[in-house]
Amino acid sequence: MPVQPSNHLEWNESMHSLRISVGGLPVLASMTKAADPRFRPRWKVILPSFVGAAVLWLLYSHRPPPGRPPIPNAHNWRLGQAPADRYNDTYPLSAPQRTPGGTRYRIAVIADLDTESRAQEENTWFSYLKKGHLTLSDSGDKVAVEWDKGHEVLESHLAEKGRGMELSELIVFNGRLYSVDDRTGVIYQIDGTKAVPWVILSDGDGTVGKGFKAEWLAVKDEHLYVGGLGKEWTTSTGEVVNENPEWVKVVGCRGSVDHENWVSSYNALRAAAGIQPPGRGPPRRAMALPRLLWMWLLVAGTQGVKDGDVRLADGDSTNEGRVEIFYRGQWGTVCDNLWDLTDASVVCRALGFENATKALGRAAFGPGAGPIMLDEVECTGTESSLAECKSLGWLRSNCRHNQDAGVICTNETRGAHTLDLSDELPAALEWIFDSQRGCDLSIRVRVKDDEEEGLDVCGHRLILSTNPEAEALWKEPGPTVTMEVDAECLPVVRDFIRYFYSRRLDVSLTSVKCFHKLASAYGAWRLQSFCASLFAILLPEDASFQTPLDLYAYALATRDPMLEELCVRFLAWNFEALTQAEAWPSVPTALLQVLLSRSDLAVRSELALLMAVDAWSQEKQPSHGEVEGLLDEIRFPMMLPETLFELQFNLSLYRGHEALFQKKTLQALEFHTVPFRLLAQYRGLNLSDDAYQPRLYTSPTWSANISGDSQASSGYPYVPNWSFQTPQHPSFLFQNKLVSWSLLYLPTVQSCWDYQFSCTADEVPLLGLSKSTYSDPTIGYQSKALMLCEGRFVADVTDFLGQKASIPDALGTNSSRSASLFPCPEGSFTSFQAVIRPFYLTNSSDVN
Repeated sequence: MPVQPSNHLEWNESMHSLRISVGGLPVLASMTKAADPRFRPRWKVILPSFVGAAVLWLLYSHRPPPGRPPIPNAHNWRLGQAPADRYNDTYPLSAPQRTPGGTRYRIAVIADLDTESRAQEENTWFSYLKKGHLTLSDSGDKVAVEWDKGHEVLESHLAEKGRGMELSELIVFNGRLYSVDDRTGVIYQIDGTKAVPWVILSDGDGTVGKGFKAEWLAVKDEHLYVGGLGKEWTTSTGEVVNENPEWVKVVGCRGSVDHENWVSSYNALRAAAGIQPPGRGPPRRAMALPRLLWMWLLVAGTQGVKDGDVRLADGDSTNEGRVEIFYRGQWGTVCDNLWDLTDASVVCRALGFENATKALGRAAFGPGAGPIMLDEVECTGTESSLAECKSLGWLRSNCRHNQDAGVICTNETRGAHTLDLSDELPAALEWIFDSQRGCDLSIRVRVKDDEEEGLDVCGHRLILSTNPEAEALWKEPGPTVTMEVDAECLPVVRDFIRYFYSRRLDVSLTSVKCFHKLASAYGAWRLQSFCASLFAILLPEDASFQTPLDLYAYALATRDPMLEELCVRFLAWNFEALTQAEAWPSVPTALLQVLLSRSDLAVRSELALLMAVDAWSQEKQPSHGEVEGLLDEIRFPMMLPETLFELQFNLSLYRGHEALFQKKTLQALEFHTVPFRLLAQYRGLNLSDDAYQPRLYTSPTWSANISGDSQASSGYPYVPNWSFQTPQHPSFLFQNKLVSWSLLYLPTVQSCWDYQFSCTADEVPLLGLSKSTYSDPTIGYQSKALMLCEGRFVADVTDFLGQKASIPDALGTNSSRSASLFPCPEGSFTSFQAVIRPFYLTNSSDVN
C-alpha cells in the first residue's frame, strides 16, 4: 500500500485506498452546515484574506521540500522531470561513464540475511546495501569490479512473526530503486541510506491476512511484476495447502496493485522444466523458477519453438538457406560431414516443401553463429526432423562454421496444408480432470491399513475408455471404483489418474517408485516400462544412497530381479562412496552379503573393505552368525602378511571371531608364501575360487586414472597418457616384481596409429592399455576400465579386451555405440580409471 514517497515530484499525488491508514485531519462537522443561520460570512474581510492565502499557497507549493533542492544527481541524471502522473523510464539511474578502460557502470547488491536480520535494538530489522562500479572493456571480453569502501545499513521497524527486512531483489522502476521483503511483502524504495516503505503486498489474491513471500521482481510495460516461489504451499508430506505463492502482483508506478493468478502459467513453466507439481520438487528446483521465468519472458524469438525445429537462414528465397536447428533454448547450425540429399530432404519436408534439390556444404549461404548442434547426420529419409536422424549427438562436433550445411528445396509445397493444434489436447484433457466437473465415475482412494486417510476424485468414463492403460478403472462395473495405495504414494495418485487423461507425466527422483508401483498394480504397462528405464537415470542422483537402498528393498518386495540387479550393480561399483555415506549403517545384512560376494566391487583395498564392515557391525550390531557369514566373503588372500598380522590389534571384530580369523589368515599365508606349482600339486586348492580373485581395487597399487580431455591448454589436441607400475600378482612372492603399464585415451583413429594400436572409426574414442615388461607366464590379467562421471560416481565398467577398452556413450544418444548403464548428465565422462586384476592361469603349461 502506498506510503507518501520522499521524492519531491510526487508530493501532490493523490492517495490511493490503503490497508494501513495514512489519513489527514477529519473534516469538521460544523463546516458542512452551510444553511445554519448562525453562520453569517463577512465577505469584505474574507475575500481579501482568501486571495492572499491563495497567493501564499501557490508560492509555497512551488517550494522544494526541506533539505531536497532539485539539483541533478545520480538519481535524475536524465533530469527525470516527467510529470508525477507519468512513468519515469530513466535507466540506469546513474549515467554510464566513458573511461580509458571501457564503460563504467554503477552497480549495487543487497543482502537477504534471513533470521540474522534482527538488530539488537528493539523492533528493528536491517539489511546491507553494497555499491560499486563495474567496468566493461570496449571489446566486451573483460570486466572489472570495484566496490565502495564500507556498506550502507538499511533499517525498518516492520516485521511479521518476528522476522523482517529480508530483502531478496533490487530493481529500478519508475526512475527509482526498489527492493522487496520476502517476509512482510513490503516493497521498499531505497533512498540513499533509507528504506522507505512504499507498498505492502498481501498474500494470494490480496485478501489474505499475511505478507506475500516475494522472491523476484521484473519490469514490463511500465509495471512492476512481483512474484513468489512459483509452487504451492505444501505440508511436509506433500499435501497442497494453498496456491498463494503462485499469484503475481502487478504494481503501477503510482502504487496501484493488481493480483494476477499465474497458476496455469507456472504449471506450464514447471512442465517445461521437468518439475513435478504439486510442490514435490526440492526447494532448489522451485527457487530456480524465477530465472526460468525471466528467460521465458525476455529471450526473444523462442516462444513456441521446440527442440528439433529447423529453419533456413540467409538464402535469397524462402526455399533455400543455411540449415539451423533449435535445441535447449537456442538456434545452431549443422556440420556438412556426411551431409547428402537424403538429409536435406528431411529438412525441406519438415518446412513444408516437397523435397530437396541440392544439399550444400562449405557454408554455401555464409557461416552461421552460435553452437554447431549436429554433426555426421545420417537420415534414412522417413524422419520428420533431423533430431530423429542418426548423428554424433547434440553439441558433439569438431567442425567450424565454414562447414555449415545448407539446402535448396523445391519451390513446390505439399498439396495438403495441415493446421495441427493437437499439442493443445493434453492440456485441455488435464483441465477437464482438474475441473472435477461433469463426472460419471467416482474414484475412492484409500490408504492400506488406514480407514480414515484417503482421497476422493471423480473421472470421466468416456475419456478413460480411450486409454487402454486405464482399463482397470473404466471397466469396473458401477459408478464407484476403489483404489488401495500405500500411504507414501497417496500424494501422487491424482497425478497418476491425470496421466490417463493427458498421457504425459513428470516423474522425479522422489516419485518414480510410487508411479512404478501404481502402474504395476493397475496395468499401466507403458508407464511401468518408462519408470523401469528411469531407475538407471535416477539412482546416481541421490548422493545419500537412500534411494538405491529403498529401491533395492522395493525390488525384493515386488520380485523384480532386473531392478534388484541394477541396484546391486550401482552399489557395488560405487561401494567406497556408500561406505562414507550416512546410509551405510542402515545397509541390510542380506544386501551386504550379496555385495561382498561380488568381484566387481570397487573399493580401495580388501583391508578398506574389512574396516568398513567392522564399522558397519559396530552400528548395526548383527548376530554372531551373520557376522561369520560376512567374514566368509572377505578375501583374506588379497591382504599382505603384514596387514593380516595387524588385524588382531586394529579390528574390533577380531576378538569375537578369533578362530575364524586364524583359519582365514592361515589360508591367506599359504597363498602368499607357497609357489603356485606346489599349491596346485599338494593342496589341491581351487585357485579360481573367488577368495583368490581380486576385486576392483582402486588404490594406486593396482590402478591409474586418466583424463578424457584431449585438448591441451595450448589449444592443440594431444593424447592423454599415464605410465604406472603394479606388482605382477597379489601374492607376496611377487611384491618386488613389478610390471610397467601405459594407459592412454585415444580419441581418434590417427591417435591409435600413432601409438601402435589398431582401431576403426566406430571404436574411437577408446582406452588403450599396454604392458611393457615381461611377466610370469603363469599369470594372466583381467583388467577393467571404470567410467567416472563428474567425479561423483562410476557410471559403467568395461573390460580391456586385448589392449583396448570401449567407452560407452555417456547419454545413450549415439545409436552406433552401446549406452552407459548409468547415464552421465554431463554428456561425456570426465575421467577413466584402469584397474589391473592379476590371477593365476590354472591351465598354464608352466604349472607342471
